[in-house]
Amino acid sequence: MINIELLSETWMAHEFFSKGHIIIREGEKLDDKMYIIKEGSVGVYKNFRRQGEFCVALLNHGDTFGEMELFMDINRIATIVAESDVTVLVIERDNALEFFRNEPEATHAFIKSLCFRFANSTKATAKSNVKYEKNVSVLNDQKAMLEHSANTDALTGLFNRRFFMSSIALLVNNAIREEKISYIVLLDLDHFKKVNDTHGHQAGDEVLKSFAALVSNSVRTGDLFARYGGEEFIMLVSCNEKEDIAILIERIREKVMEMKVEFSGKSISVTTSIGVSVLKSGLDNEIEKAISQADKALYSAKNKGRNKIVIHKM
Repeated sequence: MINIELLSETWMAHEFFSKGHIIIREGEKLDDKMYIIKEGSVGVYKNFRRQGEFCVALLNHGDTFGEMELFMDINRIATIVAESDVTVLVIERDNALEFFRNEPEATHAFIKSLCFRFANSTKATAKSNVKYEKNVSVLNDQKAMLEHSANTDALTGLFNRRFFMSSIALLVNNAIREEKISYIVLLDLDHFKKVNDTHGHQAGDEVLKSFAALVSNSVRTGDLFARYGGEEFIMLVSCNEKEDIAILIERIREKVMEMKVEFSGKSISVTTSIGVSVLKSGLDNEIEKAISQADKALYSAKNKGRNKIVIHKM
C-alpha cells in the first residue's frame, strides 16, 4: 500500500467520486490516467452488468488502479466502481515516469502491490499450493452460497428486499449516466388473504411463486425485480424518453390477470394493483421518497377497485 502522506502533490490532482459512480469502464479507450485511493474504496469488476459478472478485488486507501493499462497502452481491462464516496489522486501519463523517479518509497510500495496482486491472481503450480487453492475454493463456494442465501427470497427465488435496497443506488446512477428515467414500481396481489383462506397457505405459496416467475419473465434486461414482503413486490425500471412506463407495466398487469394457477384440481386466478413513481437519483432520501410515493399510488389503485395502475403525479 502506498503511503499517501509521503507523496509530492506536484504530480497529482484530486478527484472525488460518489458511491456507485463508474470511474473506469471495461473495454473503454485508455484515458492516460492512473489513480491512487486517498479515501474510500472501489471495486474491480469483470463483465460488469453482464452475465457472469464478478468482483475481482476491493481496493482501499493507498491502493492503485488503472496502472497496468497506462504502462501497457491498452484499453481498460476491468470496470472500477466506487463502493463508497471516494477521493483519489490522479497521475497523468506524462508525469508518471517522473513521479516514480522522484518518489522512490512510493515506487517500491507500488511495485510490491503489483507483485502481490499478480501472485494472488495466478494459479500456483507448486505442489505446496494445492491445499491452499482447495481451501480458498471451498471458502469462495461457501461465501457465494451465503451471499446468495442472504440476497434471495427462499420461496420465490427472487432477490429480496435487502438486496434490492443495496443495489438500487448503483443502478439508478448508471441509468442517469445513460440519460434514462428510473421508476419505482410496487405490485401487490389483490385479495391474497382470500386465496389463503379459501385454498390454504400452500396454494397461496404456489400463487406467489407463479406470479414471481411470470413477472420475472416479463421484465427487461437491466431492470431489477424483488420480493418486498408478503404479497408485495418491487421493481426498478429504467426507460428512455421514447418508452412509456404505463405501457410496459400494463403488459404485466394483463399477463397476471390471464394467469391460472392449478392446485389440488382447482384453478386459481389473481390480479395485481400497481403503484408507480419517478426516482430522480440514487440518494437515500430520494429513494425513500420515491418508494413512499409509489406506495401511495398503490393504495390509490386499491381504492379505485384494484387490478389497476396508478402513476404518482410529479
